[in-house]
Amino acid sequence: MYDCIIIGTGPAGLSAALNLKTYKKSFVWFGSKNLSDKVQKAEKITNYPGFPELTGQELFSHFTDHIQSAGLDITEKTVTNVMSVGTYYMVLADNEVYEAKTLILAMGVMTAKLLKGEDELLGRGVSYCATCDGMFYKDKEIAVLCNDPKYEHEVEYLADLAAKVTYFPMFSDSQIKKENVTISKDFPLEIKGSDRVTGIAPVPVGSRQRKWTLREANRLSAVSLSLTAASAMRSSGRELPCQWGFTVSAAPSAAVV
Repeated sequence: MYDCIIIGTGPAGLSAALNLKTYKKSFVWFGSKNLSDKVQKAEKITNYPGFPELTGQELFSHFTDHIQSAGLDITEKTVTNVMSVGTYYMVLADNEVYEAKTLILAMGVMTAKLLKGEDELLGRGVSYCATCDGMFYKDKEIAVLCNDPKYEHEVEYLADLAAKVTYFPMFSDSQIKKENVTISKDFPLEIKGSDRVTGIAPVPVGSRQRKWTLREANRLSAVSLSLTAASAMRSSGRELPCQWGFTVSAAPSAAVV
């Protein structure tokens, strides 16, 4: 029986593995050797302790170097079940059972995907963190999508930074009343761009799909998706993944985990 089982190979999982190694505890660490996709795709990180500014790929390289120097092993098996058995835990991974006295869940947050082009442009104008990435789009034109009123403070934060915000609330009672915010009733369908974000294609309420971009496409520098609530919610008669927030140049609430 192990002292601990760790599930997840992002920054939190790595930190747990390093500390368990320091204290000479026995453990098995489940996850992908690619570590965190969010870290790798981050265009710029300015709030990670010890590194004033670096790209996601650079931080990923530091992580892999640290893993190798510490002699840590990642077990790339798929965990399909976790059970509490009184005083210990059982984990089923690829039909093999592992037992440990303690369990650390460090899987991070999986953002629900809603828009075409989101994955392709992540880190190239698409972001999930208003507070992390908002300053990158200071004085620029942005767009924001939010599906829960309790996260509108993130939209206001972005509006204080950006020159102009086109806001897509996925509910009818938005409380945003800032001069530089234009509220749209259209439903965003696709994030446009090849190397970087250039615009958004929404479906207007009550009409067929049409392409939409900001007045000048090259002024649209980013789309940002923010984390909101639980797993799914109903808004405007359709079911939406709830981990959302979006801006064309900045983002509402989301975080690199």
